[in-house]
Amino acid sequence: MQFCCGRLDFYHVYVKRKLTFLQALCELDNLVVHTCFSVFRWSQECRELSSAFNCISDVFSVVELKKCVFSTFSKLVNKLRY
Repeated sequence: MQFCCGRLDFYHVYVKRKLTFLQALCELDNLVVHTCFSVFRWSQECRELSSAFNCISDVFSVVELKKCVFSTFSKLVNKLRY
């Protein structure tokens, strides 16, 4: 139902917001934030997000990140349909 309405489920909304937040951190001119993000970039969580959604939060734009999350959600829905 959510897919037909162009909506994401809770998990995918959460991931989309998380990736958008991380992408916004990359654009800040704060050395401390950049250092923290560079440490996070090498974490298991960041690698799992990047591989699960085929995106890189510090390279992709917000629009591209949203497309990655929606694409992953639509693939999941199509698997469940058939």
